[in-house]
Amino acid sequence: MNKSDLLLTAFATVAALSAPLAWSQSTPVPTTVVQAKSVGASYDLDGVIQAVKQSTIAAQASGRIVTMAVKAGDKVSFGEVELDVLHCPGHTPGHLVFFHPASRLAQVGDVLFQGSIGRTDFPRGDYDTLIRSIHERLFPLGDDVSFIPGHGSMSTLGEERRYNPFLSGKYG
Repeated sequence: MNKSDLLLTAFATVAALSAPLAWSQSTPVPTTVVQAKSVGASYDLDGVIQAVKQSTIAAQASGRIVTMAVKAGDKVSFGEVELDVLHCPGHTPGHLVFFHPASRLAQVGDVLFQGSIGRTDFPRGDYDTLIRSIHERLFPLGDDVSFIPGHGSMSTLGEERRYNPFLSGKYG
């Protein structure tokens, strides 16, 4: 497994394990499919995420799951990969973003998309909080940061700052 594969697997694992935190027990957890074009290949991470979810469900059923609380400022490690944890509420109150400074890559989930933003019509979702999270917690990472959204194609924070109608002033 090359370094790009390892990094994307780490992000997929984090996405799969953190997704249930944002959803109620009775709501199905959505899958994540990512087209990771900026690393020179196209990856379908749905299989990785489903495998992690299935192993997590099996471990929970057997009582062998280890859980940990993760908060803003923490670091999550997978082998040699260390990800910074950012709290970016708005889509959901406890939404977390995982950032890998060395590769300038963030896994943002449903906070930000290419040309759009996450939904805020979920219970306790909030449009103003989401916009503030993007402006105050994501944009300071730098315009050169690529991000993996919860759905769709990757983009950069700079592209979204300039052209996303919800963030560039056209709609928001």
